[in-house]
Amino acid sequence: MEGSGAAPPRLIDFIPLYPGGPGSPSSSPIQECGLPEKRLKRKRSSGVSTDLVLCDPWKIKKKLTPSDIGHLSRLMLLLHLLETYVFPFMSEEMVTQVKSEDGMNVVVEDDDTREEHQLVFRRWESSGSYVLNNGWTKQFVKKRGLEVGDVIGMLWDKVNHKFHFKVLSKVSRGTSNTAA
Repeated sequence: MEGSGAAPPRLIDFIPLYPGGPGSPSSSPIQECGLPEKRLKRKRSSGVSTDLVLCDPWKIKKKLTPSDIGHLSRLMLLLHLLETYVFPFMSEEMVTQVKSEDGMNVVVEDDDTREEHQLVFRRWESSGSYVLNNGWTKQFVKKRGLEVGDVIGMLWDKVNHKFHFKVLSKVSRGTSNTAA
């Protein structure tokens, strides 16, 4: 390149700016961030922006209710959240299957434990809403010690066609010791 006047490419020119590696962004929950974004401004260095973008990938949040952890063995999901963050990213065939009587087998990855579980995503006829069941209680409620009031987050992985699950907060259980 001597005499051409052009600087040789730098290693940074070949490294993608997303954590998922080459090609399009991965389906990591970090990539699921949408607007509005919170930006912490940083100074520019060598023509590269060092803005830090903070966002919350957990678009489906739920404070668990007695029916979510009780004998019905299902997690009820709000229809308007599914219509916004899940159904638009499924094929028509998948949505039809979810709405059918049998529902659709779906993988739910627990992002805290990195374990994957098979559940059924279906319409719950008695309420007209949608649920995850057939393993919800065993794989999540009991295994993770979930209780009424705990807050969970979920998101639909549009690349791998599965849900991601995370416990966002546990309810304080008044276990402080007080002197008698």
